[in-house]
Amino acid sequence: MPGRGLPSNSRGVARLVRRLEFVGSALPASSGALMTRTWALEIDGNALPSNSMPVQARLEKVTTANDVIKGVRRRLMHMPVIPLGGRKLTPDALVALYEAQLAAIERVRQAWSAYQQALFEERRLRKPMQAMTVHVKNAVMMELGPDGYPDFGWKTPKKPGPKTVKAKLAGVQKRAAKKRRG
Repeated sequence: MPGRGLPSNSRGVARLVRRLEFVGSALPASSGALMTRTWALEIDGNALPSNSMPVQARLEKVTTANDVIKGVRRRLMHMPVIPLGGRKLTPDALVALYEAQLAAIERVRQAWSAYQQALFEERRLRKPMQAMTVHVKNAVMMELGPDGYPDFGWKTPKKPGPKTVKAKLAGVQKRAAKKRRG
């Protein structure tokens, strides 16, 4: 069954019917009627718009451009002008356009390769740097105490638990009330 607003020949790429039952809530207590309902979620239809075109792989683009360049050089170099889509191009200009596309594809490949290398370096350094940060925190705590943490962008550690009898009693009452609420 095609999704709403999609062409009749589009097929669903995913269909999910899941029952969700809500337990507990961040909603006000007066919304209890909403909590017992069961909802059915469906995902249906084509994930791509009907006017979308398939993405060409880099290899296909390079092969096509090289084949066109080869064909123009072999068969069309004798023509002074080639009319193409309302434009008139010389064979050399047409070859130059495809060579520009090939150069752009190569720049993308090199940039992607550099990105992948940089990402690999960052991932390789991630765990050792996390361990180093723990050691730096310990050194700062021993040298400067917890008051030095904000200078390094860290939150000052909180003091543990209530100390006075009044504060302890308030905590016990709060936990008991929370337990009664569920």
